[in-house]
Amino acid sequence: VVVAHAPEELRVRRLVENRGLSEDDARARIRSQVSDEDRLALADVGIDTTADIAATRRQDDALWQRIAPSH
Repeated sequence: VVVAHAPEELRVRRLVENRGLSEDDARARIRSQVSDEDRLALADVGIDTTADIAATRRQDDALWQRIAPSH
């Protein structure tokens, strides 16, 4: 199980800026999901999406090298 995660405030900002949600709608969407603690407790791997997309891609690439090193 792979979980991508970022702090709630960052997720709210991204939903508002990138998806056009209101802040209230963004917070409601996040609250309707499984809690961060529960999601991370179930994860085999966590991808930290706090930084820029290049950092996220590096984590993703490293994961793929562990899963399928010949690809």
